[in-house]
Amino acid sequence: MFLENLVLQFNARFKVPLSCHTQRPALRLKQDQVVGMFQGMCLRSAFASIMDMQGRLLGRQALLQVYGSNQKPLPAWTPYAIACFDEKAVVYLDRLCRTLHTLNWLAEVPKGLLFLDVHPRHIQEIKQEALVQYDCWITN
Repeated sequence: MFLENLVLQFNARFKVPLSCHTQRPALRLKQDQVVGMFQGMCLRSAFASIMDMQGRLLGRQALLQVYGSNQKPLPAWTPYAIACFDEKAVVYLDRLCRTLHTLNWLAEVPKGLLFLDVHPRHIQEIKQEALVQYDCWITN
């Protein structure tokens, strides 16, 4: 129930760019795991343990697993290759993946830190948005 409520809340907040051509929810619950949907691909989380020098668990790194509409695995970069021509789609996809990983990590009873990748184009786009907002605020 906890995970189901979070999925519903995040789906209500995700603003899908027009270029993604979908009206379906971005996140779904399948067999007690959250999956993401992007351009007909199913996105899943996997986690790799990160250990310290003494072999103690420091945290986990989130990894993206991608499956095509035929359920066959695709390279993890595939959704980004599709989204790379649209800044809004890259930001959306990056946020979707990080939300997906965070929800799945919470469901696993988290131990240690969670390490998430951020796409460089996401950072660039957010930085530009912040500059535009800041500029508008200064001039008003």
